[in-house]
Amino acid sequence: MAFVFGSMQLVKNWDLTSPDVIFKLRVTYVTCQALVLATCYCLIALVKSRNDTTPLRYVEPPKPSLAGPVDPNDPGVLVETTNKDYDIAEIKKIINQTLVAMGILGVMHLQFKFVQPLFIQSILPIKNTIAHKVVQIHLWGLKAEGDLKRPFKVDSPFGLGGDNGPKTDKASVRKAEKAAGITSSETKDD
Repeated sequence: MAFVFGSMQLVKNWDLTSPDVIFKLRVTYVTCQALVLATCYCLIALVKSRNDTTPLRYVEPPKPSLAGPVDPNDPGVLVETTNKDYDIAEIKKIINQTLVAMGILGVMHLQFKFVQPLFIQSILPIKNTIAHKVVQIHLWGLKAEGDLKRPFKVDSPFGLGGDNGPKTDKASVRKAEKAAGITSSETKDD
């Protein structure tokens, strides 16, 4: 938040009506978005080349809907994948977020003539991509332990409490298997 407010104060001193400043902001914005997308596609190639086929099982919690609160008895959806496929799916989420943000900002800028968000949205996607857990594992070489353990915990907005992330404990997995009518060898052995 401090970064966003500080950036907004910095941009206030610029002449945002100058065609030269607007052109430079547009070039900076497009370059930064292209850098984020190129990084993501390079990461996908890197993940595929490492081919980590370690199995990954977890329960994706039910998504809240506009129809009402989440049913506390809903066990969620059992997901069976590999580390490689999970990481690629996470990278594709970054790509989708980037493209949606580009579309929204494009409309805001071209249709409604907002200029200030070009500067902020040039920097935030790069910061968010560098800080993403998949990037930390594959580019920075950190081990997938603790906060970087797959499946990644979902950070709640504004630091609010709540456990809304995927569950990996045996009880949650069994409950989801039972709800889906799946019997696994692990369930039979216990």
